[in-house]
Amino acid sequence: MKTNGSEVGGVGSGLGSGERAAGLEAEIRKLRDELARVTRQGEILKMVVGKNRGSVTSRYEQIKALSAEFSVNELCETLEVSRSGYYRWMRRLPSKRAVANTALVQEIKRIFWKHRRRYGSPRITAALRRLGHRCNPKRVARLMREHGLRGRPRRSRQPRTTNSNHSGPIAPNLLEGKGFPTAVDQIWVADITYLPTREGWVYLAAVMDLYSRRILGWSLQATLGSKLPLEALERALARRGEASGVIHHSDRGCQYASQRYREALEQREFCRSMSRRGHGYDNSAIESFWSTLKGEMRVDGDGLPRTEVGLRVCDYIEAYYNDERLHSALEYRSPVEFEDEPELGIKISGWWSFL
Repeated sequence: MKTNGSEVGGVGSGLGSGERAAGLEAEIRKLRDELARVTRQGEILKMVVGKNRGSVTSRYEQIKALSAEFSVNELCETLEVSRSGYYRWMRRLPSKRAVANTALVQEIKRIFWKHRRRYGSPRITAALRRLGHRCNPKRVARLMREHGLRGRPRRSRQPRTTNSNHSGPIAPNLLEGKGFPTAVDQIWVADITYLPTREGWVYLAAVMDLYSRRILGWSLQATLGSKLPLEALERALARRGEASGVIHHSDRGCQYASQRYREALEQREFCRSMSRRGHGYDNSAIESFWSTLKGEMRVDGDGLPRTEVGLRVCDYIEAYYNDERLHSALEYRSPVEFEDEPELGIKISGWWSFL
């Protein structure tokens, strides 16, 4: 009996250990499953980090985008939305507004990249309206923000290149109190700036027609002398042909007060005009152009060779700025287009004043 009892007790003890082992294995499997679930949820959260999860619709959109990599159940649980709600959303047809926004975003992207990220929402809105799209700036700005489309920020203005400590004659400011010109070749403004290159600074001079903001002539050279603005003036004169009697406005720099420059103006009977001392914004139109050029060309810090910077300047002014870029001061027309529409110039001349 003792032997049989021992055998029975041994068998009973063996069964108890087996049950405990089976329970332990089940618990381990459960913990592994839970760990796998938490790990996958962590992967999902990493993929949606930084995106807007504030609305249910945006979460549904994220689930749709990630459904090829994760199960819908996991995605719904992680993003805290119901699976039935997600499937109802999937079956729902897009609204007319959503369809219109999708088409509008494609057009916004086309314009944005065509202009090499130079346009912000105001100019893109103007470009869209010219194509017949009915939209307001707030809607365009929101769609651009949602799709990560941000125009290039402008850089701060660079130091002046003006040296007014010279013995040359200073002309009076003929633009003070003068209204906006009503036609081309009434007022030209001129100035000089500089750009960085791999070989050092280069200097850029330009002449602008104040009526249309068109760059009539420009010159890029390695030295800052009277030859630089004179070449820009000669190109402007060649472009305008028989222009004469124009008011030519510049800063008080020695280049514009030089004898050679004065003689070139006198030959065409141009009237010399210069900014007042300490009033840098007297020549604000072309100062604004420098800011635009530097902000949109983005040659700063690129370490480009001098020849490449010259090619970029030529392409920007001749192929883009004059012919294509929409100018806010011209009711979002390009300078060339504005010159071709004289009635528009008459329309805005009543409310705009140069100073």
